[in-house]
Amino acid sequence: MNDGTPKLAWQHAWDYGIETGRYILVGEQGIRWEDAVLQAGPNFDTAPLHPDPRIAVQQQLLDNMVRAEQRRQQDEGDT
Repeated sequence: MNDGTPKLAWQHAWDYGIETGRYILVGEQGIRWEDAVLQAGPNFDTAPLHPDPRIAVQQQLLDNMVRAEQRRQQDEGDT
């Protein structure tokens, strides 16, 4: 929801990543978006980083979070 408050760099990174298919939100239907999990989207490895370096840095942090979640899920599947 946009209440007119300017977005922070991480919010721009999140939105840009969703728009470009770099990330997807995964969760049960009907849950709040805050409860969904950010995962690698179909363009995770090919979608460009945002042209603004301040936002691109935040995307790289989100990339690291997504990779860590992938590793955690793989580790859970291996046990």
